Amino acid sequence: MLGGGIGGMTTALCLLRRGVEVEVYEQARRLTEIGAGLQLGASASRILVRLGLGERLARVGVAAQHIDMRDLRSDRPIYSVPLGAAAAARYGEPFYQVHRPDLLAMLAGSLPPEIVRLGERATGFVEDDDGVIVGFESGRRARADVLVGADGIHSMVRRQILGEQELEFARIIAWRALIARQRAGHLDLSPDCHVWLGPKRSAVAYWVHGGELLNFVGMVPSAEAAAESWTTTGEIGALRASYAGCAPACAGSSS
Repeated sequence: MLGGGIGGMTTALCLLRRGVEVEVYEQARRLTEIGAGLQLGASASRILVRLGLGERLARVGVAAQHIDMRDLRSDRPIYSVPLGAAAAARYGEPFYQVHRPDLLAMLAGSLPPEIVRLGERATGFVEDDDGVIVGFESGRRARADVLVGADGIHSMVRRQILGEQELEFARIIAWRALIARQRAGHLDLSPDCHVWLGPKRSAVAYWVHGGELLNFVGMVPSAEAAAESWTTTGEIGALRASYAGCAPACAGSSS
């Protein structure tokens, strides 16, 4: 398994539960808190419950009762998608909102530590009649029957199989922020998924980390934000400018 993110760890855990021997190779030297919020529909929640993570998921996640959609400028209600107990009964599990590091920690903590190899950047692989051999920058070579590429958007596995692929930039950038409850409590947002829709921009806000952090995502034209990156920080003044004159919760969510 190449990639120790949410996809790679979940796949490894599922395979182990089926009695398949697994090794996970991750290029990062440690599993850090990269990423912000994540929404899990019932189809994803069911898998985690079957893996024995239901109690931890309920503890760190926030089960939304609705997805409330509003007009970005006027704050007028547009539509509300019912979730809560009725949706959980219909689809099998609740709709959860989680902090990505919480979910990754749950998954990693459920795997035997000896199968996860950190600090291993893959350079390529070779297939033969007996399976596949993967090479790493460290000089390590690993043989397996099957290689699973869960190595992200810049996947080496995909690139070697399909070659370089031309990407088309949509010219949309997402502002992302995690705001502590003591700084966002005045917004009085319920533990639901709040969506604001408007011309050329939108915003989403929901609670994660057991309700202690508010996750904010603002989609705006790329010219209004910094370069695309998971780690690059932007200017709060630019974020405020992107939502000037919009619904109070969006205009004030950067405070």
